[in-house]
This record gives sequence, C-alpha cells and structure tokens, in this order.
Amino acid sequence: LIDSVTDTASVRANYKLSTKTSINSSYSFTRFGFDASGGKTASEVQNLSLGLTRALSSTTNGSLTGGLIYSNGFSGDFDWNLSASLAKKAAQYEASLELNRSISDPSGLADNLVIIDSLALTGKYTIKQNITLGAESTASQVRSQADTAVDLVTLNTSASVSWKLNNNLNLDLTITRFNQWVDNSSATSMIRDQVYLGLTYRLKEWRL
Repeated sequence: LIDSVTDTASVRANYKLSTKTSINSSYSFTRFGFDASGGKTASEVQNLSLGLTRALSSTTNGSLTGGLIYSNGFSGDFDWNLSASLAKKAAQYEASLELNRSISDPSGLADNLVIIDSLALTGKYTIKQNITLGAESTASQVRSQADTAVDLVTLNTSASVSWKLNNNLNLDLTITRFNQWVDNSSATSMIRDQVYLGLTYRLKEWRL
C-alpha cells in the first residue's frame, strides 16, 4: 500500500506590449510526497517559462513559449520545455501547426521524469456553406529517463466531414487511425481504426 500526496502552486503574468504583441510568464512548484514500506520520500519540480504571442496578420497568429525545469530528487536536475504554434483563419478555411515539448512526472512514485514531444497539424475547409471537411494528424513520442526507459511513438490521424442539413440538424462522419509502437524495437505496432457517425439536433432557443 502506497499513500501519495501532490501539492501544486502556480502564478502567471501577462503583459500587452501592443495591439499585436503580448508576453506571458509563469512559475509553478509541484511537490510529490509518498509513504511506502521503505519510508517517506518527497521530490520537487519547479517550472519557469516565458512566452511571446503576436498577430502576424489579420488572419495569422503565432506564439512561442520556452522555459526551464528544475527537478530535485528525479533523474537529472535541469531540463527544458517548449511550445510553439502558428494558426491561420480565413473565411473558407482554418489551419494550425503546433509543436510541444513537456516534462512531467505521472505519479510521483518513482525517480522518473517523462518527456513528451508532439507535433500536431489540423485543418478545416468549407466547400459550401453547409459542408466542411476536416483533417488532423498528431505525432508524439513519450520517453522516460529511467534505466528501464519507456520510448513510445504514437501517430493519430483523422478525417471528417460535417454536413449541415438545416439550421438545427448536423450530420458528421469521422474516420480515425491510432498507431503506436516502441521506438528502436522489432515489436509489432498496435493499430486501431474507428469510424464515427453522428447526428446532432440543436433545439431552438427559447426563454421564459
């Protein structure tokens, strides 16, 4: 039996430099404490980051955030994280690109930090006023710093069609594929294909 306690505190600040540009900063402190048969143990993770967001044009926005992570009691004292995004929204289409590198400890019960790298691309295109096509692809790698390291690669892709039958009724079709495998391994990958068909009816607004 293991008892664990996680305490987290954070503070954020934002400052608008101009109508198009703003900066943001954040600091977080997390303490993992657990009581096992071997006694009580505690580890700490501190995260400091600084970011910039800017409107590149009337339809395009970009952001970049980076920071340092200090871990006391985990493998390695310092590490870094990163988040970058670029998004464009026009009358007929939307597109976005996101890159992330994050550090976390999933349980606090082991001397083990987990690194997650991901790249996501999404897009929507309106063929007609009532028909919209969508596509999304996300590639991610999850690895740990322990001696028995975990190194999983995941690829998620999806395609969708949304048909607005009338002002209240929508028909949606989505096809997804999930593919996961262990990096640098001959093990067989796991593949899962799914198809979703949905019909949504929105009730008319009414007031008392």
